[in-house]
Amino acid sequence: MLFLALILASCNTNHTRKIDGQEYTATEVKGSGHVFLETKKFSGVIFKYTANESSSWDSTGFTPTIEEIFNAERIFQHCLEVKKIGSDGMDIELKRIQHPSKYYRQYVGHYNAKGEKIIFMNCMAKVVASTSDDWKQRKKLVRDGGNNYFSIEINIESQDCSSFMVNMRS
Repeated sequence: MLFLALILASCNTNHTRKIDGQEYTATEVKGSGHVFLETKKFSGVIFKYTANESSSWDSTGFTPTIEEIFNAERIFQHCLEVKKIGSDGMDIELKRIQHPSKYYRQYVGHYNAKGEKIIFMNCMAKVVASTSDDWKQRKKLVRDGGNNYFSIEINIESQDCSSFMVNMRS
């Protein structure tokens, strides 16, 4: 019996690890190849790049690594803290959204025209997203919902934020 318990424990893919002293767990989302990443500060799904999807991003996409997600989150926090104006002229302000820890993220990687890595963060309030797990399987595009939804692009190489958009009220 003890032997069986040890085997089952060793097969668990939900191991706690650390990056820069911050603990995280990474668990595969069944049937998708995506990874659910969870930390004390943020949680979300890293979408696996698939070249056969119809989105123009996917034609120039990549699957972000966990290290790249941690880096993107650091850049995002910095942009919020300094009330940065994005490279596209959009204000990036914390007062326009709920506290970032209250959102689940969808992380989608793509390259811009310069070949730089961009991580698109699609964010949805946990209270809204928790009603269904479909957001873990497919990219969610919402056209309203107020500050329950927002998105932003993080340029990993220039360490810049752009395309900050809080959804309009319905």
